[in-house]
Amino acid sequence: MKVNVDTFEAWSDAHYPRPDLCRESWLNLGGQWEFATDPTDEGLTLGWHLPGAHFSHTICVPFPPGSPSSQWSGERSDVVWYRRRVTPEEIKDAGLADAGHRPHLLIHFEAVDFASDVWVNGLHLVHHEGGYTPFTVEIDPSDYLDAGFEIVVRAHDRLDAVDQPRGKQDWQEHPHGIWYHSVVGIWRDVWMEVVPANYVRSLTWSWDIEEAQVTCDVECAGLPLNTGTHEAIEASLTLDLAGVTLAATMVRARSGQLRLVAQIPALANRQEWGRLLWSPAHPNLINAHICVGEDEVVSYVGIRDVNLSHRYLEINHQPTYLRGILDQGYWPSSYFTAPSAEALKADLELARDMGFNFVRIHERSADRRTLTWADRMGMMVWGESASAYAFSDRAVSVTTQEWHDLVLRDRNHPSVIVWVPFNESWGVDLIVTSSRQQAFVRSVVALTDALDGTRPVIANDGWEQLETPIVTTHDYGVYGEQLRVNYADRESIAELVNGVGPQGRKILLGQPWSDDRPVMVTEFGGISLPLDAEDAWGYAVVPNAQAYEERVSGLFEALEASPILAGFCYTQLTDTRQETNGLADENRTPKLPLDVIRGFVTSSAQQSGQIRPRTIVEASAVLGTDERSVVSTAFEGDHNA
Repeated sequence: MKVNVDTFEAWSDAHYPRPDLCRESWLNLGGQWEFATDPTDEGLTLGWHLPGAHFSHTICVPFPPGSPSSQWSGERSDVVWYRRRVTPEEIKDAGLADAGHRPHLLIHFEAVDFASDVWVNGLHLVHHEGGYTPFTVEIDPSDYLDAGFEIVVRAHDRLDAVDQPRGKQDWQEHPHGIWYHSVVGIWRDVWMEVVPANYVRSLTWSWDIEEAQVTCDVECAGLPLNTGTHEAIEASLTLDLAGVTLAATMVRARSGQLRLVAQIPALANRQEWGRLLWSPAHPNLINAHICVGEDEVVSYVGIRDVNLSHRYLEINHQPTYLRGILDQGYWPSSYFTAPSAEALKADLELARDMGFNFVRIHERSADRRTLTWADRMGMMVWGESASAYAFSDRAVSVTTQEWHDLVLRDRNHPSVIVWVPFNESWGVDLIVTSSRQQAFVRSVVALTDALDGTRPVIANDGWEQLETPIVTTHDYGVYGEQLRVNYADRESIAELVNGVGPQGRKILLGQPWSDDRPVMVTEFGGISLPLDAEDAWGYAVVPNAQAYEERVSGLFEALEASPILAGFCYTQLTDTRQETNGLADENRTPKLPLDVIRGFVTSSAQQSGQIRPRTIVEASAVLGTDERSVVSTAFEGDHNA
């Protein structure tokens, strides 16, 4: 496919797999691949990676084996093989045939679970571990343009490997409880592009609003890491908004690490922030055009600051009340793989239409296109990854590496406002007493701050939290009065979070809460209204829609009545297999009229008693207004306001 426009939205609309770093031409390799299971792990010995090996099945990539969309329904195997031939006609039709001056072809794998090896024409090129992170294979296309080439992938993922990041993938043969189908092999897009000898490998955005400047750190392949005798090449950056150039800069580079700094004079004028800064109410994104030698890429930057103050999370120093929904990202036909690129956008739109302004991408990495749509829509995101279920040296190694890679992948997205590397002590179940597990969690927090440092890090969401900038609880009280008592005032919350929490676990292991740290209920609800499933599961089950509305709305009203809470996150957006506690069913049909759901999700925005005397900015898309909605209220019980 080919896009020749200098705005990133064109690539996003065309479902480009990596919409924060776009090139003109690419080829999606989805569709029918040859496929084979290898239950006895004999494929390497038998030479299945070599040309001419027999693969007995086909599968539709990128859908995971066994899912209806994969079109393969055999028994699960811990080892699976894939093969696809890329033809000269495909390369030409995708606009990649002008590779004479572009001597590198990149094959991108967005996610393969868990360990994968890739061969091209029988030559082993890559070994990668990590089921939720992308990786790239680089080849010289001049060897293959006339005849095409053959890609072979071997994936290995043990069903019982509980000391690696699994998230909500079941370790048992059949899904049970709150766990779903396990995945092995390719489960996100495979695609390719051609690049010149010196090309942009990654971009890192930063900014200084006070100094009115934006910085783009560029990592380039093909150039030495340090300045040397390499011939200098020209690198440039142009920033524009709505077709108007904001800034441009150029440098001459001799190393693969270069910095482009652009002054934006308008940024010095606070009155211009409404059109220049990113916020949920005004998700302004600035187009970026970067040239390094012969390579040209299109990206974007959302300028915004995240900080904590007076028990609120603030966007651009504006207190923002968080109304969140937990998103499992599961579809009955394709499991953890979206059935289409449009489905990713549709889930965010559904959450927005229900009245939520942030989503927890729960126990998995987000599809990159999801994050770009969140950037565009002003939907805030909590960045998570999959948890392991057991602690070991291996778990420390693979979890740290995968988290490291995801932070680097996602840190440019303005919609990502919080990092959550651990959830409910999964994988660190003895954190209360184990100094090793405590050290592990602290090390991941320190790593996150070293790689990013611009967002809060909630090390262990829900309970048993060490040092944490935001105190979070998971409270599955099934009646509104239970929640109302727990979060009624400062004293009630202090008693809860400084002692044993609602799930029978200590909330804080570190400093007691008596300060200005925000407190949020980041999981609650889970009320089940089963429509069909015989094995329906939920934290409480109600018999009909009327009872469902009364029960769920009562939970929201109880939390929204708290003068202390900084926000909440409801479990969950959709039914997910046997877990029938979504506000919508598994086909994304709301269980109640949208205006009813929206009413109890956002009701406190119109109530004067629930928010401390602050100015709270809500996304206009969430509140259904044309202008930014500002609520300023007084609450006599909060003497620290």
